[in-house]
Amino acid sequence: MSTHGTSPPATGSPGVVDDAGKDWARTEDVRHSKEDAISLRQFERLVEATYRMDDDYFALESRLVLFAAGRLGMRGGEIAHISKDWIDFDNKILTIPSHERCTDGRDGGICGHCRGAAEQMARTRTKNALEAHYHALAQQDNPVLEPGGKAADCVVDPEPFEAQMWSPKTSAAARDIPYAKTSMRAALALEDYFDRYDQFEASRVAVNRRVTTMAEQVDCVDEDEIYPHALRATAAPTWLTRV
Repeated sequence: MSTHGTSPPATGSPGVVDDAGKDWARTEDVRHSKEDAISLRQFERLVEATYRMDDDYFALESRLVLFAAGRLGMRGGEIAHISKDWIDFDNKILTIPSHERCTDGRDGGICGHCRGAAEQMARTRTKNALEAHYHALAQQDNPVLEPGGKAADCVVDPEPFEAQMWSPKTSAAARDIPYAKTSMRAALALEDYFDRYDQFEASRVAVNRRVTTMAEQVDCVDEDEIYPHALRATAAPTWLTRV
């Protein structure tokens, strides 16, 4: 139900349709997550909602998503791929790696989120190559246009990009998070989950669903205006209060 499954790219970029079917390349759909950052009171209501869940696993998972995004500033894709190997429990450091092979899909292959990211990278490279190709043709006095031809060579296969998955959004996003210093409650949510599981057990889409489910149980949070990246925007000011 959330229409903000991913952080929107700049207007005019190749079409990116999120989990709710919204095309962020359309000008009227572009929105900055900081506009949807929630208050401390709203965040506490979401925390309370996790303790009203009947299913213990969903409660643990929801608290992990809530604190990872809303206090540790993690992106949805990072949460979906987090594993116990990322965490130094002795020194209370969570390390977002620069690359880790995604095995979250069927039969140990890459997950749908990573496959979609690889396809988007291939589409972007294809678009850039085609633009360069047709720009070069436009400079010719008598360009020869053949079916397929060099234009067909511009089409980029997504398979090489799949081998790069998973990786964080940018190279700078590979980082260490001193999670206990940032938020002791986030530390408890993290450690409670990984006391039982070796990796995040659900998909990237499930990260969105957990946020929506929490919001549905809280009167003061609009389920259509809350999504993982909005929680991440909420995390920034709370680093000063360490809650």
